[in-house]
Order: sequence, then structure tokens, then C-alpha cells
Amino acid sequence: MNGYLLRSQAPLSAEEWQALDQAVVQVARRTLVARRFLTLFGPLGAGIQHVVVDRFVATEAARIALVGSEEENVLAPESRRILPLPLLYRDFRLGWRDLESSRRLGIPLDTSAAAIAAADVAALEDRTILNGNDERQQVGFLNYADRLRVPLGNWDQPGGGFAAVLSAVNELVNHNVREPYTVVVPPQLFVRLNRVFDNTGVLEIDQVRRLVGGEVYMSPTLPPNMAVVVAPGPENMDLVVAQDMVTAFLETTGMEHHFRVLESVALRIKRPGAVCTLGQV
Repeated sequence: MNGYLLRSQAPLSAEEWQALDQAVVQVARRTLVARRFLTLFGPLGAGIQHVVVDRFVATEAARIALVGSEEENVLAPESRRILPLPLLYRDFRLGWRDLESSRRLGIPLDTSAAAIAAADVAALEDRTILNGNDERQQVGFLNYADRLRVPLGNWDQPGGGFAAVLSAVNELVNHNVREPYTVVVPPQLFVRLNRVFDNTGVLEIDQVRRLVGGEVYMSPTLPPNMAVVVAPGPENMDLVVAQDMVTAFLETTGMEHHFRVLESVALRIKRPGAVCTLGQV
């Protein structure tokens, strides 16, 4: 394990570290939403603080020829910028008496604090990917300047959600971005998709899945009146990972042991026509 995590200086045995790590990984896998459809680029290493983002215009300028000696319409980035890779973290602590009690009684170490810290970091990751963070120069789906936009429509009406997603798909297709697409909605809209579509006997969410050729996810980090349809292929976007989620030891103070769950990730959007938001921000 990397030295900057100071794990060798922590008053934990290998089995106790394993218990903490399992708690963090299990909660992260259960909580994270965006990682279920984004391609991961990395891990690059915790020391990597910036990454290059190339912007490609979503056109279809391929050529057909008998010889292929022409060199026109060569694909190249339209622009390039530097994206900072921030740290996302949450601290927690273990009391020395709890640790001693676990060892003397032979009972498992209570990893609740580590699990809650991991859930908080996971929620922050999804919130940053979906909403962005202007202060930290983080581009998300909702603050991406080149995103496509369509009205949210009335999801209270049967078929309203399907119609709204269809409008978003049409926009993506018109900008030369092909399926599969992924739909992300807040809980309020996810509930409305789980009803029978017209008189088909099929749930509306199943009709949406057939339309987009991908999955529909629910995320509480989205505003209640917003939804997102994206083309998550690695040619369009990916999630840059410098340091994946891990637990580090900080210090022992006041006979309490302090730890940190941390990661370093950032969303990288490469093609401006690959993100369509439903609703206004």
C-alpha cells in the first residue's frame, strides 16, 4: 500500500484494515451511480493533479475512396484544456476503547464510521459528475456549457417521461451521437416511470430502456426537476481516476485514531453533443 496513506503507522492489524477496506468498498459499489455507466480512465496515481481534455466536434466526416491517399478531414481535437483532479474526502475516527474492546472480547470491529464516510464520498462523487462544481472547475452534466437541452415536459401524464426522453434522443441523434444512451433521473421522476405505459401492459421505464438501448438510473443528487440523457461511450466521455477510493490514517489525537476516506476523480467530456439535459437549471 502506498506510503502517503500512512497505513503502517496506524494502530490496526492487517485483519482490522481488511475489515475497514471491505466496508468502504461494499458501500461504494452499492452507492455509486455514475460509475455504473462511465468508462474509467486510470487509476493514474494520487500524485497526478491534472489531465488533458480534448474537445472533438461530433461530425461524421469519414471518406470513401479507391486508393485512400487523400489526407483531408483528418480527425483532430478542436481545442484542448487542462482539467484539475480534485480530492474528495471524508474523515472519521475510531475510539481507542472501541478498538480495545473489539480485541479483548474477540468481536468484529465496528466499521460503521468508515462505511458512512465512504457513502458520503460516493455521494459527493456522483453529485460532482452530475451537477458539476464551478468553484472547483469541475464540469458535470448539468453545468456543461455545450450540453444539449430539451424541456422536461409533464411526467405526471402517462407517457410524459417517455416523450421527454424521446426528445433528448432525437437531439443526440441530430448531433451525430449514436446509442446506446443512459438516462439518469431523480427519485421523483423515477417513480413516475414505474407505471404501465398506455395500454401496453409494459412499464414506461421498460419502454424507455428499449428506446435508449441502455439503462435508466436513479440518483438523489439530481435536482427534482432535472433529468439527463448521455451517450457514455469512451469516445464521448470517461471518468478520470487518479486515486481510487481508499482509507488513509491521519493521526492519533486525544487517544482517538483519525482516518480519511479519499479519492481523486473527475469527469472528462470529449464531444459536445453527447450530453442532453431535460429541464432548466
